[in-house]
Amino acid sequence: MSAMAPGCEVEEWVACDGGANVQRTDIAIKSTSLENIDDPLWNEGFKGAPEARIQQTVEGAQIRWEMDGQYPFFLSAERAGSIVGQLYLHRGFVHPDLMQWARPMLKTRYLHRLWGVMSWFGGPVIFAREYYEEILRSFLAEIDVIVERYGIAAVKDATPSFYGDDIDWDLVDSIYEDFAYEKSSKATIVLDVKSDLEELWAGLSKEARQKVRKAERQAIEIVEDNTCDGLNRYYAVRLENARRNGLRPPSKESILAAEPIYMQRGLSKLFLAQHEGHTVAGQLLVVFNGNVQLAGICYSDRARELRLSVNDLLQWEVIKWAHAEGHHRIDWSGFTPDPQTEKEVGINRFKEKWGGQVVHYHTYNKILSPRRFAALNWVKKQAHKFNVR
Repeated sequence: MSAMAPGCEVEEWVACDGGANVQRTDIAIKSTSLENIDDPLWNEGFKGAPEARIQQTVEGAQIRWEMDGQYPFFLSAERAGSIVGQLYLHRGFVHPDLMQWARPMLKTRYLHRLWGVMSWFGGPVIFAREYYEEILRSFLAEIDVIVERYGIAAVKDATPSFYGDDIDWDLVDSIYEDFAYEKSSKATIVLDVKSDLEELWAGLSKEARQKVRKAERQAIEIVEDNTCDGLNRYYAVRLENARRNGLRPPSKESILAAEPIYMQRGLSKLFLAQHEGHTVAGQLLVVFNGNVQLAGICYSDRARELRLSVNDLLQWEVIKWAHAEGHHRIDWSGFTPDPQTEKEVGINRFKEKWGGQVVHYHTYNKILSPRRFAALNWVKKQAHKFNVR
C-alpha cells in the first residue's frame, strides 16, 4: 500500500483470527488507510443503515486528521465475501482544538506512541444484524491488536451507534465488559421529523411556540449561508457568546474547516439570524443519511440587549428545513439526565422544548496505561488553564 500522507504509517490489511472471548468465527476484519479508502463505496455502505451518521464517514475522518491529527483506521468486517459491518476509529493524543498553534505536532508519531488515545463515535455500524454479537466481538478483538501494536494508553469514549429501539444494551455491555471496558451512561434528545409539519408544531412546548411567534414579530430573518463569509460572521457571534458566558471558544480554523470538507459536499449547513442588517445568531449542523446533528448555537450581545428570541426561531427553522428535505431525525447532541447546576438545567430545558425524546446510550473506556493517561490529562488541563491552543 502507498502512504496516506506525510508522517502517516501505512496500515496493512489484516484478518481477525480471534482474541479475548472471541469464538471461532468466519468474520474477517480488514483495514485500509485514508489515502486508499474508496470514499463513495465506504459512505454508500452506510445508506442502508438508518443509525449511521457523519462521524463514521470518510469526511469525518478527513476533518479529524487535518484539524486534530487524529490518525484514521477504517475497519471492514467481511463474511462469505460480503461486507457486514464498518467502523472508523481514530488515534490521537490531544482533545480536538488543543495545540492548533502547532498543528504539525499533532501528527507526530512519537507523541502518538507516548500518549496515544483511541476513540470512535457511532460505530461499528453492523449491517448483518443476525450476526451482531459475532461481528462486534471480531471488531473489538482487532482493536485489541491495534492497541497493542501502537502502545495505546487508553481507549476513551468508544460510542456505539445507538439510534433505534432494537439495541440490546445488556448484550452490548456484556461484550464490552468481556474486553475489559468500563461503561458510562450518557443521553441526548432526538426529534423524529418524519411526521407532518402541523404535528411537529403541536409537539413544541407552549413557551417555544410563543417565542417563535415573538421572533417573527421582531422581524428576524433566518438565512442559510454555507460559505466562508457566513462562517466568519458566525464565528464573530460565537466569540461574543463565549466571552459573555466565560467559555473557551473554538479556534477559528476549526470552524472554517467545515467549508472545504463538509459544506462543499452538502454535509454541513449554517443558519444565521439577521436583524436590521446585523448577524445576531447562528446554528451549525451536520447531516448524513437523514440524521441531522446540531452544534454550536450562539447569539450576539445585540440579541441579548434587544431580547430577540433568535435561538428559538433558529430551532424551528431548522426543524422545518429538516422536514422539507426529507430527513429522519434531529439530534441536539447531548442531554444531562441528572443536572447538577442551573446551567445544565437551563440547557436541558431549552432542548426539551422542541418535542424530542430523551435517548439514553452508553460509552466505553479502557485505560491501558494509567500513568501515561494521567500525564496526558495533566497536559490538557495546563493547556486549558493558560488558554494554549
